[in-house]
Amino acid sequence: MVGYEVAGVVDAGMQRRTTAAGQRVLAMTRFGGHADVVCVPAEQVSEIPDGASFEEAAAIPINYLTAYHLLFRVANVRPDERRAGAYGGRRGGDGGAPAVPHRR
Repeated sequence: MVGYEVAGVVDAGMQRRTTAAGQRVLAMTRFGGHADVVCVPAEQVSEIPDGASFEEAAAIPINYLTAYHLLFRVANVRPDERRAGAYGGRRGGDGGAPAVPHRR
């Protein structure tokens, strides 16, 4: 989804003491993440993990939130359940398999 996540270097304006100018960060935006400069609330900013590129860091929030939504909102996974899923992988053309509930 274009514009929901960003990664870059803090320029100025951060009010949290843990985030300083020049620090590499990732953030979630409402819209407009494809712009050269964005302004987001400090609560939506996280430090980029060591060794991660800007591209990898920008992919973290949306992938995590998508997985969380699918597991806990769509599949309704509960603490007493296990779910297994499979996907087509890189072979292509074979689609994906839906999650299969399994109770202990």
